[in-house]
Amino acid sequence: MVFTTSPKLVGASLRAALRHPDVRILNCSVDMPYASIRTYYSRVYEAKFITGAIAAAVAREDRVGYVADTPTFGVPANINAFALGARMVNPRVKVSLQWSCLPGDPIQAFQKQGITVVSGRDTPTPFRPAREFGTFRISPGGTLMDLASPFWHWGQFYETWCAPCWMAAGPAINPAPTVLPSTIGGA
Repeated sequence: MVFTTSPKLVGASLRAALRHPDVRILNCSVDMPYASIRTYYSRVYEAKFITGAIAAAVAREDRVGYVADTPTFGVPANINAFALGARMVNPRVKVSLQWSCLPGDPIQAFQKQGITVVSGRDTPTPFRPAREFGTFRISPGGTLMDLASPFWHWGQFYETWCAPCWMAAGPAINPAPTVLPSTIGGA
C-alpha cells in the first residue's frame, strides 16, 4: 500500500498503479474517479464553522477576510461554513473573499480594506510567509497573530486504513536484538 500525499502526485500515482496493479495506491486529493487508484481527503467545513465564529468574535469591525484556493470541490462549502459561524456570533459581519489562485497578495488586499481578522490557507504553503495559514489577526504593524487553525490527525487515518492489511499479513517478524559482548573494562 502506497500513500501519495499531494494532489500534484496524482499523475505519478496513476502511472505507478498501471505498472504495479498488485499495489494499492491512495492519493490525497479530492474525489476523482480513477479505476486504478483511490483518492481521499478530509472534510473541513466543521472546523471552518468554528474558525468563522472565532474570527467574528475577535474582529473589532463587522468585516472578516477569507482566502480561498480555487472555487472547486469542497471550497464553497468551507466558505459558507465560515460565514455561517461568523454570522452566528455577529449577525452584521460581512466576509470578504480573496482567491489565492489569482494575481495579487490577498493579505495586502485585506489590509487596504481595513480587515484585520483573516482565515488564510489551511496549511503552510511553500514560498509564502509561514504565518499566513489558519485564522489570524493582522496587527497595525503587520504582525500576524494566530487565532485558530484546522488540524488533521492524518496518522489516525493512515492507521485505520493500514490496520486491516497488517492484520491480514499475520504477526510481525521481529528478530531478537543482538547482544554484543561489552568491551568496557577490558572484557
